[in-house]
Amino acid sequence: MIETPKESWRDPDITKLTDQQLGEKIGFLTKSIREFEQTISASEKILQDGRAHEATPDDIARKERQLQEDKMSLMLYNANLEALTREWNRRQESKKR
Repeated sequence: MIETPKESWRDPDITKLTDQQLGEKIGFLTKSIREFEQTISASEKILQDGRAHEATPDDIARKERQLQEDKMSLMLYNANLEALTREWNRRQESKKR
């Protein structure tokens, strides 16, 4: 499971973030998404190998639950990254005007 930092990275109103804070959150989420994708890929391989090597049903069920949790977290991170990126792009467009 990927650990999240102790400070809140999910601000209720991203329009109140400074450009630096917004950039830091985008960087954090981008890095975390890559880590989740790697973890999910490894977990899927372990599950395939586990089934082939007769892992216990409890082991397989536990790994499948963890995999589903990781996939849900990845979806959440992607949604947050999209919102932050839209805000970043909106600000950049405003600066051009």
